[in-house]
Amino acid sequence: MDKEQWRDIFKFYDHNHDGILSKRELDTLIEESEFNGELDTESSEIIRKKARQSRDGSISMDDFIRAAMMPVHRRQISEVETIGGNPEGRGSPAPKGCLRKMVEWAAWATLPVGDRDSYTNTYRCLPPPIVMLLFSMTQIAAFFYHGITLGGVTASGPLPFDSSLIFVMEKRTEIWRYLTYMMLHSGYYHIMFNLLFQIPLGLMLEMVHGSLRVFAVFFAGVISGSLLHSMFQTTQCTYLLGSSAGVYALISAQLANLILNWAEMEFKWLRLAVLILFYVLNIGYAIYMYFADLASVVPVANFAHLGGAAAGLIVGLCVLYNLKIKKWEKILKIIAACLFALFVIIAIFWNIFGSSIAVCFSCC
Repeated sequence: MDKEQWRDIFKFYDHNHDGILSKRELDTLIEESEFNGELDTESSEIIRKKARQSRDGSISMDDFIRAAMMPVHRRQISEVETIGGNPEGRGSPAPKGCLRKMVEWAAWATLPVGDRDSYTNTYRCLPPPIVMLLFSMTQIAAFFYHGITLGGVTASGPLPFDSSLIFVMEKRTEIWRYLTYMMLHSGYYHIMFNLLFQIPLGLMLEMVHGSLRVFAVFFAGVISGSLLHSMFQTTQCTYLLGSSAGVYALISAQLANLILNWAEMEFKWLRLAVLILFYVLNIGYAIYMYFADLASVVPVANFAHLGGAAAGLIVGLCVLYNLKIKKWEKILKIIAACLFALFVIIAIFWNIFGSSIAVCFSCC
């Protein structure tokens, strides 16, 4: 909403027409505006905090409009909730050159129009978004290490079956394998494809949502991928390697970001259509592989991909920034957290009491 719209709302509740809302008038405005979706809970708290600075809890028109229109991302920066923010412009200068292009790209992909300028001008890259970069470098190092020790790197190798990092159903009591399998890849096509998505998506999300949140989404996807794979693909495959489950989680985090900030996002229907097309193509490919009986020829861990995608959406709804928090979104976050916890509990029990199976190989 723009300044004039907030001015009209203020005047509607200013019964004395004196440019001041009393505490009672302000409470009525906030209650009805929250119900109508004009104010989110964070904006309401900002306005109430400003009103509490006066003795009688009243607020002037100018103070009300400034509080209501404060850019959401600037609030998050001022509360040290995002990485690299510096609302007063102190310290290092605003980003320039290639860094500014990266910041603008991240803002375009993740933020609505109204918050992009404030984010771009206050971003300071402190601490830098290097979690996904460091993780990717570790994956590359592990890939070439196994390539050297196992006889070379090819399009489909090396295959480190004896590695203590690979996920093996027969060793599922070694719980670190549910996570560490993401460090291994079966050939340079496999690792290049994952890195092609993993690095730009991870950087973009880190720059806006922060490293810890992206870390949570990515690793929730990796763990969910191995858990779901162990539950539903056990008759076919028992070896699992690759970080595709985490990559699918990062892709689904884009959908979570879109859902949380639906009202504020630009080109939201186009963004949704692109994501839906991606999921439809992946599901269609998995169905084709199954009915064409090609799973043994091209061993793709589709259930791991599905688990990663679902975890990215669910955990993303829980941890990613919500630019304007509405009451139904709070309920959605609680439901998402409960669903993820329920899935993890069921998967753990399945793996504790599951039956042993025949051995074969799969990559994700």
